[in-house]
Formats: sequence, structure tokens, C-alpha cells
Amino acid sequence: MPVRQWRRSAVTCSPPRNAPRLEGTHDLTPPTVICIGRTPGFWQNNNGTALIVNNGFWDELAALNLANANGSAYNPTGSIPEWRNWLKNRNAVNMSYQLSAHLAAMQLNVLSGSVSGNCWIQTGSGPMNILALITTANEALGLDSFTPVGDPNRLTQEMLKNALDAANNNLNWL
Repeated sequence: MPVRQWRRSAVTCSPPRNAPRLEGTHDLTPPTVICIGRTPGFWQNNNGTALIVNNGFWDELAALNLANANGSAYNPTGSIPEWRNWLKNRNAVNMSYQLSAHLAAMQLNVLSGSVSGNCWIQTGSGPMNILALITTANEALGLDSFTPVGDPNRLTQEMLKNALDAANNNLNWL
């Protein structure tokens, strides 16, 4: 008999259906926390780009410290073909480029509501709030947008990229 492996694909936390509530009191039940990551591949397809366009997320993306393959700044202009090419052509020759794609995907996950700012992930150095991870990754890109092999900042950026990649693929939610 084959061994089945279970993998959590998303985390949702909500109060029990029949949680008692006293009349005349405030509802102190915590809100549902949704942590459903979507990958850079989703954000380059028709469904992802429709969410970006329909919700006007271009400005929020442009506010990030995103990098191109050569380390120059990437500022999304609203051109869907340009956006798709930027995501499709990413690689880790410059780790900043790969980190940028995963940071952009997670920022879009938060903006679209598929990931709550209250979500936590497990990183190589312990638990981290997703908003703190977004901030840390953005700051790392602001400090160094070209991190080829041998760059002293590459390892840090790779760790951040790995954490974002795992969250975008729903592998490290707590």
C-alpha cells in the first residue's frame, strides 16, 4: 500500500461555529486569518494580472525596491507584457532579481487578501510575521540590488527568497 503524505495547502483560523456569545456583549472572537499564498507564476497568468489591473496594484508594486537581472531598478509601469516577461525571465544569477519576484508575489498576496498581515511563517532563523518578512526583504533589496555569487549579501537575500518562496507555495505557514 502506498504511503500517503499530507501537506497543508493553506491555513485558516476561525472561531468554532457554535461559540457562545453573551447577549449585550461585544464579539471578542478573533477574525479569520487567511494564509493562502500564490506564486509568481499565478501573478503572471491571466487571473493574476486581472487582479493586479482591476485593483490598481501597480503603484504598490512600484513602491517596492524591485530589481532587474542586471541590478537596475524595476518599476512596474502597468504593462502586462513587460510584467510577465520580468516574472518569467527571473533567475538566481542575481539573487536580488529572484528575491524581487517572490517579494512582489507576496506583496500581491497581501494586497489581494489571500494572505493576512497576521500570518506567521517558519524561517531558518525562527518564526516571522509575513509583514516583517516583506519589510526585511524590501530593505535588503534597497541596500543591494545586485547579488551575484560571491556577494556578501547574497546569502541573506537567498534566505529571504527561500522563506517567501515557501510561503508563496504554502509550505511554511504556522
